[in-house]
Amino acid sequence: MSFTLCSKLFARLFVGILLAGAAFCQSLSIVSGDGQVGSPQNNLPAPLVVLVRDASGNPLPNVTVTWAVTTQQGGNLSFTTSKTDSNGNASNGLFAGLLPLGASFFQTTINAVYSTKTVSFTETIVGLFSGTAPEVNLSLKSPAEGTNFTGAAGQQSSTLIQVLVAATVGGQAGQPVAHVLIQIGPSDPHYTATLTCKEGLNLFTDVHGLATCTPVFGGQIGTGVLLVTGGLNPNLLGQFTFNYQVTAGPPAVIVIVSGNNQNGQPGQPLPRPLVAQVTDIAGNWLTGVTLAFKAVVPGTVGFSNVNNVSDVHGEVSATATPGNVSGPVQVSVQTADGKVSATFTINIAVPVGQILKSGDQQTGTMGQPFADPLTVTVTDSRGNPIVGAQVTFAITQGSATLGSLTAVTNAQGQASTTVTAGSIPGPVVITASVNGAGSAGVATFNLTVRTPGPSCTPGQTFYNGAGFQPNYISPGAVATIYCVGLAQGIQGSVVPDLFGPLPTQVANVSLTFATAADPTAAGPPNAPIFNVSNYNGQESVSVEVPLEALVGASVPVTITVGGVSTTGVTATILQGSPGVFDTGLAGSDGLRAAVILRPDGSVVSPTNRLARGEIGRAYVTGLIPPAGLTTNAQLPIDTDIVITTPVIVGVDNAGVKVISVKYARNLVGVWEVQFEVPASAKTGSNLPFAVGIPVSGGHAYSQASDIAIQ
Repeated sequence: MSFTLCSKLFARLFVGILLAGAAFCQSLSIVSGDGQVGSPQNNLPAPLVVLVRDASGNPLPNVTVTWAVTTQQGGNLSFTTSKTDSNGNASNGLFAGLLPLGASFFQTTINAVYSTKTVSFTETIVGLFSGTAPEVNLSLKSPAEGTNFTGAAGQQSSTLIQVLVAATVGGQAGQPVAHVLIQIGPSDPHYTATLTCKEGLNLFTDVHGLATCTPVFGGQIGTGVLLVTGGLNPNLLGQFTFNYQVTAGPPAVIVIVSGNNQNGQPGQPLPRPLVAQVTDIAGNWLTGVTLAFKAVVPGTVGFSNVNNVSDVHGEVSATATPGNVSGPVQVSVQTADGKVSATFTINIAVPVGQILKSGDQQTGTMGQPFADPLTVTVTDSRGNPIVGAQVTFAITQGSATLGSLTAVTNAQGQASTTVTAGSIPGPVVITASVNGAGSAGVATFNLTVRTPGPSCTPGQTFYNGAGFQPNYISPGAVATIYCVGLAQGIQGSVVPDLFGPLPTQVANVSLTFATAADPTAAGPPNAPIFNVSNYNGQESVSVEVPLEALVGASVPVTITVGGVSTTGVTATILQGSPGVFDTGLAGSDGLRAAVILRPDGSVVSPTNRLARGEIGRAYVTGLIPPAGLTTNAQLPIDTDIVITTPVIVGVDNAGVKVISVKYARNLVGVWEVQFEVPASAKTGSNLPFAVGIPVSGGHAYSQASDIAIQ
């Protein structure tokens, strides 16, 4: 039997618990203040602002951000730390340092740090020639100043705007300045006509000191002035302006104004016309555009009083008359090339004369499809099939799943759906209703769901719940059992609370292992259940093997599903059956990585390796339980249960020192094995790792896994 990652649900859930405290994915990002230009011994023109978010993307208020200037003589910050506000923002200011001797400019770097996240601001400090004139300038490479831009809304200009920031005098004259913020946009935020850069509002100069803008026209028809500034400091670097004009763009959007979702009858004009409006991408009304009204399915709708050339408000209209069909039909209004369109829906009601049905009175097995689909045949008062009628199927009683909730009658007036029996036995009632037909268009189906018994294949039923070795379970170990009929009606998993004692019945499934007091497994359930799952038809249940279970080659096990129990199912139960919980992520050697924690609680991985001399914690099932441990055990806060039999840990095929073996807190059937990596251990990302125990004069070993050591 092969196992997919999804089928190993318990291992996945277990790893999730271990990773919960080690995977906080907060983020830190720059909001504003990067790329500024200032002068020595002066404050930068704007604050430096960062945003902190949690793993769900929500702002984190009242957390501490640490700031530091990493450039020598780069200046002084207003604060070394600052708290985020209610919006998750933290800010700081910079008082620029002195310019190095002979320099026209220098750049300083400021780091903002939260948790493990760091962002960097780069600011440029510019010298002043003769104490007043900046030694770095913002210049216009193209086009010439005074160029007028004209274009349609939504279109790009073929003329690019390119600026240069470079030193003009001093020891660095002619040297370009990188990472200077360039802002290009309308000079007045109240302009309704806009000209913006395709690359965004905030541009940064490259290593050549250049920043390039591709202008895009937008907004309403009109004019405006485009402003170009650098470093948030027009007083220091200067600025440029251009005039622009936005004209109407091509058709880009058609919206429905009125007439949608009307009800009508065949051959009768609808009471209200269909009205639509055409605009360009900026929402400007377009006059004189020819549109076409069309039935999406030819012959279902006719048109009269058609005004298909848009008026001064961009509107067109038509009166629709339904054809001889039933149910919802659609009308498209579109441009001549069909690239822009909108769709009206009309609901047509035809009096239903009769509705026939097939597929009634079936009996099906829980979790399995019924043999025949449910089909209705809809006809009018003269016995003619009604085409295009929408039929809605609904479960009004019982447990079942429909293949589709709606269907449309075909040329024979038929509509169908499939049904799968649910997880609860008993009667199932399903109705099929013709939309708009009232009580005359309703048919009722009566089905029955029966309970099957689970079917288990000898030799392919019992698996170690961590290593997934077949027929490798023992008292107190986590086991995963695979049988057909275990998880009827389930898609995915049913999981109880993983903290606290586990239930012995989940999703109508329970197990009884034979014990000395109950050698035939006829008594009440005694196996705590972690989950009941069904992934792609592979049904399983994961349990803790009771500590009282008999040890032997043919131990009776009773599996009960929905009140129906197996007979003749037996398991091989060993004295011990080590299995190491792993992540399921295969390395280059094809082995999965063992779940091992470093001393700081982080998870060992190829990028976070366990160091030589460090103590690692592996998580294992199937060890020999000590006297006093009970099934479904949960430890008190101040108590440890320590293993009393030897445990062997192997790293790179050699034994290593075992520090301790304790029953894992809040985890049923799991042991925490602490071991020390030798100082001479081999390093690598895919070294063999295994756990073993002595049993019956020999040894039992876990599956082979990987460990990463540095």
